[in-house]
Amino acid sequence: MTNEELFACFEAYRKIEIRGIMVFVLEMPPRLVYVKIQADHAMVVLPDRASFRMMEYIARTASSKGEWNDLPLYLDAVTLSMNDREMLDKDDYALIKSCGLRCRGRGQWPSLRRYRVGFMPWYLDDEDRDLLGTAMRAVCRIAKHGSLGPEDLQKDGKILAVNPADGSVRWEKVGDLSPKEMDYPVCDVENELELQRLKRKPRLSGDWDVAVQAFPFPSSGEEGGAPRYPMMLILIDEDSDTVLDLAITEQWEGEPYLNFARILLAKIAEHGRPAHLLCANTRTLALLGTLCGKLGVPARQESDLPQLYEALDSMLNFMREHPDGDE
Repeated sequence: MTNEELFACFEAYRKIEIRGIMVFVLEMPPRLVYVKIQADHAMVVLPDRASFRMMEYIARTASSKGEWNDLPLYLDAVTLSMNDREMLDKDDYALIKSCGLRCRGRGQWPSLRRYRVGFMPWYLDDEDRDLLGTAMRAVCRIAKHGSLGPEDLQKDGKILAVNPADGSVRWEKVGDLSPKEMDYPVCDVENELELQRLKRKPRLSGDWDVAVQAFPFPSSGEEGGAPRYPMMLILIDEDSDTVLDLAITEQWEGEPYLNFARILLAKIAEHGRPAHLLCANTRTLALLGTLCGKLGVPARQESDLPQLYEALDSMLNFMREHPDGDE
């Protein structure tokens, strides 16, 4: 599908009245897709990286706590969105010009982006354009079959399927469509002697704040490819208002997560056990919760962590002021 054809699909897509999240089977080859439908935005999410529950989260908000969010940790999607002119880059302008589009006014400038887990949003390739355009056409075809809303597309273990070749729509038997929790990694330590030793460390009166999430500045990626977001852990002592540790890694699986757990164990060995470990997001709690339970440290998720986010914002501002690391 060409860019011109893709934008033509979007013009038809914008005219439908259905709004919300549409889930259906797209036969190109057969795959389940989630489409977030807005008048000025099309987001096609691939379910091998996202559950319906994640889509409900995306529908409510695209970020948490300003620029510090978990979006790069789970979103695998192709998007076309209408933005203000100043939000576009030179490649967006070049695409608009090559397609002969006439854009003016706020929220009328299109941009295309491919989200991959762990990477900076990037530009579309041929496969991405085919997926996005075909999904938008499918939404339009489903809408023509009546006032089908997102809640009408699943019944009796079947889900609506669209054949992109001829536009036909039918009910298809599928597996379990119930929302699923994210499969977060969990850190554990098998050295019982070490755990027993740390469990005898004195209990502190104050809490520690911790976050495991994507670092907001991507590193250099492969030539021609999207830059990757490193993973980071930040650990704050609320009583002293100090950063106990800040760790950054380029890898997203396996050993880095174990290193994050070892950092927590090292800080407990050095300072003692915190009264509570307050985790900034579900990923952090899942990662460290089991380990904390063995150490007798109550752990819970907490959204209001002003000291942690103040430290993150200070680091973010510093890096903006010194992008080349000149200090």
